[in-house]
Amino acid sequence: MKIAKILTYFITLILLNSCSLNKAIKHLKEGETVQENYKVTFPFEIKNGFIIVPVEIENKSYDFLLDTGSPNLVSTELAESLNLKAIDSANAGDVYNEKIKK
Repeated sequence: MKIAKILTYFITLILLNSCSLNKAIKHLKEGETVQENYKVTFPFEIKNGFIIVPVEIENKSYDFLLDTGSPNLVSTELAESLNLKAIDSANAGDVYNEKIKK
C-alpha cells in the first residue's frame, strides 16, 4: 500500500513538473520577427569570467549578464521602473546558489 502511495505522489509530481515546463516553452516559442539579417555585433566586457553587455534603455545605462542557457530576467526594480508586465514566472538561481521565484 505504501508503494502505491509513493508511486501516485511520484507520478503527480512528474505531471505537474511537465505542465509548468510546457508553459514556459510555449512562451519562449511565441515570439515573431520580421528581421531577416540576424548577424549583429555589439560591445561587451568580461568581468569575473562573465560576459557583461552594456545596454541603454530610455537613456539609462544598465549592465546585463549574457547567459545563453536561460531566459532573460530583470530585477524587480527595473521591471517596475519600465512598467514591464510578467508573462510567466520561473525559479531562478544565481552564481551564489541563491534562488528566487519571479
